[in-house]
Amino acid sequence: MNNELLVSDAAHFRIDYEINPYMHTEVQPDLDAAVAEHDAIVAAHRRAGRRVEYVPSAPQCPDMVFTANAAVVRGDRAVLGYPPPERKAEIAYFHEWLSGR
Repeated sequence: MNNELLVSDAAHFRIDYEINPYMHTEVQPDLDAAVAEHDAIVAAHRRAGRRVEYVPSAPQCPDMVFTANAAVVRGDRAVLGYPPPERKAEIAYFHEWLSGR
């Protein structure tokens, strides 16, 4: 298992569009609960000895909290993901963060 994780905070998590059968714009997440759950997951990874790095979330990117497909990284090289049109704005933020490493 990878010992380094990239996460983005859940501050802007919401459902603005429907890109899978589980997303419904009329059913919004409880942001306080989402942030608490996110923080608990990050804390569990840290307790397990993993290094957690943060890329700040962007207000116009409500799904940025889901970083799993942001990029594939090996050594000092990264290949950015190819998200659906609704998530394309995330690419610039992940590119900037990865370029600064």
